[in-house]
Amino acid sequence: MQVFITANSPGELSGWVSPVVRELKARNASVRVTLVITPCQYASGMEAEFAQKQPGIDGVTTVKSLLSNLYLHKKTSCAEPHRVLFLGGDTFYAALIAKKMRAPLFGYVSKVRRVKEFSMFFLPDERTREESIKRGALPHQLTVAGHLGLDSIQINSGREEILRRLTGSGRESTVVTFLPGSRPAYI
Repeated sequence: MQVFITANSPGELSGWVSPVVRELKARNASVRVTLVITPCQYASGMEAEFAQKQPGIDGVTTVKSLLSNLYLHKKTSCAEPHRVLFLGGDTFYAALIAKKMRAPLFGYVSKVRRVKEFSMFFLPDERTREESIKRGALPHQLTVAGHLGLDSIQINSGREEILRRLTGSGRESTVVTFLPGSRPAYI
């Protein structure tokens, strides 16, 4: 099976794509993962380079390049099943890719859109599920998957080691952390 994941910003790549790819490969080592980078006003321009260094990602392309290839070659069906997974960017691109490939479209979202084009939505919490049903999503389309960014954090150190890294000693002290973000809902 081949999974095409759409994403675009640095936060989506590190906070969502990496843990999803890690889990996909853990469940099925033979799955091939291609990251499709979509246009983004918040992009740093280094997304492709970053993605190519991530374990488990077998290929990286832009949405423009992928769609050009699909439209030029017109032949999109093959023996290997495809899936398209929206993890960020504009849902328009993920929907267009899925339609052209005749592949099911899945998405991890905090707000459901384009209900008819998605086979399934993965949601961060039950509140989002309830809101999604009110927005027209069918219950069988919705799966609460948890908060990808939070749930994927791997803690490899104990409390003392973390304090030592943050403060330079091992003692408790005030630590100020800045968590920049581009959207108020995610800060």
